Amino acid sequence: MSKVLAVSLALGWLLVGRAPTLSDVELNLLSIGDSGSYFYYEYELVNPTTSTWGLAGATMAVTASSGTPSHLAITGAFRDWTAQIPGSIPYAEIGPSIPAGWRGGLTTQAELRWYVPTTLAGSPDSIAPGDTLSGIGIRSSYLPGLRAMRYRPTIQSCCSEPVDTTEEIVYALPSAYETSGWSVGPRYMPEEVDLALLQSQLDTVCTDPLWLDDSQLCTEFGDLLDLAEDEEGDDNLYGAAAVLGRLKDRVSEEQASMNSNAFWLLSLNAAQAESNALDSAAAVADQWHVLTAFHGVLSGSWELSDTTQSQGAISGTMPASDHLPFGFLKQVGSSAAFADGSWSVQLDFFGMTANDAGLRLRDITLRRYDSSGSLLESQALAAGTVTTLPSGATRISLTNALSGWSSGSATDFLRLRFYLENDGASAEDYSIRAGVDEGDWGGSWLSQPK
Repeated sequence: MSKVLAVSLALGWLLVGRAPTLSDVELNLLSIGDSGSYFYYEYELVNPTTSTWGLAGATMAVTASSGTPSHLAITGAFRDWTAQIPGSIPYAEIGPSIPAGWRGGLTTQAELRWYVPTTLAGSPDSIAPGDTLSGIGIRSSYLPGLRAMRYRPTIQSCCSEPVDTTEEIVYALPSAYETSGWSVGPRYMPEEVDLALLQSQLDTVCTDPLWLDDSQLCTEFGDLLDLAEDEEGDDNLYGAAAVLGRLKDRVSEEQASMNSNAFWLLSLNAAQAESNALDSAAAVADQWHVLTAFHGVLSGSWELSDTTQSQGAISGTMPASDHLPFGFLKQVGSSAAFADGSWSVQLDFFGMTANDAGLRLRDITLRRYDSSGSLLESQALAAGTVTTLPSGATRISLTNALSGWSSGSATDFLRLRFYLENDGASAEDYSIRAGVDEGDWGGSWLSQPK
């Protein structure tokens, strides 16, 4: 009888009933470093003692919706099959690191491989049960996502003995005994990271794969995402960004207690989602704008005559024994409706100095104008000195009832005005931002209580 070496996966029917003994293998994400122009995903490949076979290869799916970008720097022996074969599936930007003695490759199916050079005699430099392999990494500007993994045993573990000798000597391929799992790898361009993605990733790491088995943290993080979604639904993108910032901070605070895959997945994407929300807020015309000068008449669109406007924070230094007016302007927009009832105003101050406790907030007034600049309604939300402002950051939340306000028009404009006074003997620094404190979630500057 002649010896035949079969190389077809059609042998699968011969393997029924033979359970793989390559088990619980993991490509663990140790860290994600930021070079300033790309991230570096650092891994260790673990073949635990629950395995009885050697490990000769790991394959990660690197599909993406962004096309096929050029590779970043590559370390080690690497082959790009996509450069030789047309019609490749779109993949994420990668710059792999391949350990000494191993090789790497990118397939036309958008799979990144790390593998031991294998001959019919076996798989040298493989990973024995209970051992790990370091030196595996990926450079990429893409943010992390869940990645499907496949792990392949060595020839000498699974496939050095014939499977069937009834008519011919047939050997199985190691690919017939591959096991699967999950890891974290480059997946999303920065602009693709949003609340929906974060919610999906949190649901996944809290269920399967169960990388975050602390139900209290899962609930807390989920509540923050729900709150951010509420703020976004209320067109308060600054508030949504601040909630995401709070989530980012909480994930960072819990790093020591979290699985590294869950930590890096949620940490980087929460930070990116926060940044994206801030960018979106800055691009939306109906957000609160800082008034850098005061003139009594609105003219055209929603500009103030001879007044420069900007979004976000306003900072400066106030001389001793002085006072200044501050104001923020916002187009009402189609989502708002005015009526009598309880309304709240939130003012966030940060970067404050209090050399001699001289800074005070007073005389908060809300006015509404129509698109031609005519004053429609005005109401003092607080009269006189409201509070003395301490150093650092503080939030002033005031609630009052609007009396006699009509429903108004989407083209109307709101102006919130207040005074900051310094009755101390030395100059005081200040920074004021619309409804967002750097280390806390915001909520709307002007919003009906939910």
